[in-house]
Amino acid sequence: MTRKGNRLIDFLNKLPWMWMGLLVVMVLILPYFVLGSGFYVQMNDQLDGEVLNYIYRAKYLFSGSDIIPEFMNGMQKSAMTPPAPIGVLLYKFLPPFAAFAAMHIFVILAGYFGMFLLVKYMTGSSLTAMIVSGIFVYLPFYPVYGLSILGQPLLLWALLNLYENKGRGLKYYGCIILYGVSSSLALVGFAWIALLMAAWLILSLKKRSLKTGGIGIAFLVLTGTYLLCNAGLLREMLGIGTSFVSHREEMIVAAMPDWLAYFGEIFLEGGSYGKSYNGVIVALAVLVLLGYPVVKKSNPFKCGGTYQAIAGLFAGAFVISAGAVLWRTPWVAELRMEIGGVVKYFQADRIYWLLPLCWYLILALCMKLLMEETGRLLVFRYGAAFLAAVLLCMAVYPNSTIYHNLRLMIFPDTYKLMNWDDYYAEDVFA
Repeated sequence: MTRKGNRLIDFLNKLPWMWMGLLVVMVLILPYFVLGSGFYVQMNDQLDGEVLNYIYRAKYLFSGSDIIPEFMNGMQKSAMTPPAPIGVLLYKFLPPFAAFAAMHIFVILAGYFGMFLLVKYMTGSSLTAMIVSGIFVYLPFYPVYGLSILGQPLLLWALLNLYENKGRGLKYYGCIILYGVSSSLALVGFAWIALLMAAWLILSLKKRSLKTGGIGIAFLVLTGTYLLCNAGLLREMLGIGTSFVSHREEMIVAAMPDWLAYFGEIFLEGGSYGKSYNGVIVALAVLVLLGYPVVKKSNPFKCGGTYQAIAGLFAGAFVISAGAVLWRTPWVAELRMEIGGVVKYFQADRIYWLLPLCWYLILALCMKLLMEETGRLLVFRYGAAFLAAVLLCMAVYPNSTIYHNLRLMIFPDTYKLMNWDDYYAEDVFA
């Protein structure tokens, strides 16, 4: 890198980007304080689904009964398992809207700081960390799912530090426990348990005993946390100690006949519950993967760790997308219906919830290569990195929760959308 480039990088990284980025994040939170329960809740299907799970689980939290009378004339609590167990405490001690808002704010802040720490750890650049984490938290995730998606950067940051520090650091285990109590085992936790188990086995085979220990303990801590938080659900799935037949047995598996189009949707913008709008990142990654070896005049397999990480994550995103699509293809859907039970209603295709993390790490690493590692064409490289960030913002912003709520704040008399109060209008439904 040239001296000019070094000086510019050093100057930029000395600025307080984490706190400057937090100001941008606060804009996302502002509508809760301005609009109150007039807040527009994007993806309002969560209001008659998961929010009710929290409300009723909180209502009967200390009842001593395993039955929720209001649900299907009396059904086990496990039938209304909340996606983020810790959220039940919020709904126990706060009114529903305050609990929903508090959970959303908690998730946004955890997502921002988690992604900032992770990107800073992997790139060494506070500027890159601010850009990536700032865009990441504006993605339209469901607040009711807690840290299932937005908490993954914090989890991975903790795991990488445990690996590097050979298992030392209580705060990292604390992050793992926080993720376990604030995310869904059935929707994405299973994937992280599988990844940790695979990493543990691979490291054990390589006989890296000290670093293996940290990952092994992390696997046990996360698995143990999920077991404690989801004991009832696991008993139901295994048919232990209950005569109830789960309502899930009535589910009909919906296949995706046009599986190629479905693959394109997941790969380029994410699945319906985990949108990442990453088409720009795909284009940037392809440009870097093809162009970097040419500029460096090097074999792609010898282009360094950052390049290899981009290639690995890109391949991983492809495999995850393909796996999610495979689970919904007509022939697999038919087979699942024939087998029944857990195999039928287990949503293994939710592995695509790993994709937002993959894609935004790819963005961070591509920016690292463009802004730091290549010595020539400084202006072009910086321009390409920031153009990608701007285009990504243009794709994310119209789909973010702030898009409509900002208009509700600015044009309260003319801009109308169904808000929290409208959805739960007691005078209408009484």
